[in-house]
Amino acid sequence: MIVSDVKAAIQVDAMHKAGNEIVGAFMLGKAWYEAHGYNIVLRSLITAEILALNRIYDWRERRPLHQQNKASIPVVLALLEDDDTLVHFQDEARLWNPGMGFEDHNAALVVESIGDARSKWEALWQPGHDGRAHLDTLRAYRDSRVAHVLVDVLPGVIPQYSHLPLLLLETLPIIKPLALALTGIEHDFESMLRESSRQAEAFWRSFLAGAPPAPSLIPRLAGCS
Repeated sequence: MIVSDVKAAIQVDAMHKAGNEIVGAFMLGKAWYEAHGYNIVLRSLITAEILALNRIYDWRERRPLHQQNKASIPVVLALLEDDDTLVHFQDEARLWNPGMGFEDHNAALVVESIGDARSKWEALWQPGHDGRAHLDTLRAYRDSRVAHVLVDVLPGVIPQYSHLPLLLLETLPIIKPLALALTGIEHDFESMLRESSRQAEAFWRSFLAGAPPAPSLIPRLAGCS
């Protein structure tokens, strides 16, 4: 589930970035009536990216992580601190390549990959790491723009959209080994970033070029023009 949210964030971020670069350059210095609708689309893309990233990093501070039913990085890493849970995934890993003699290697890979993901997660919280500011931005967006608006609390952090793509890039090195440990699948997020960018650029260039209208799917009634 976390990987699905990562893929969604990659695709949405690519659409937003390409829209800014391609359509934004086209609109520069012009009074463009369609800009109103374009800006609504961009705001919707930002909201979608915020929601995907919030799901990836979701947790409640007032409740122990291992008691939270959330498919998120901090909760999953907390659950994996339990020895029985770790043994379960090691046993699963021994079945990845049946009959090929990789049982012990795969079980060790689970421990190694979880340790890799945990070290990168903990690095985000080190003093001076940009990731801390990026996570603060994400929570500020959630609290002031998406989940609710608190009328009696002044915003402590002014959300900066530029932090979200940076947080996404910092997420990939955590998710890649974590997904490998839990599923045995090594995701190629780098290729996904490139392909999502190409798809987004193709969409916005077609948008500016003006795609021909699609034929109506509603059959005309007899006698109607």
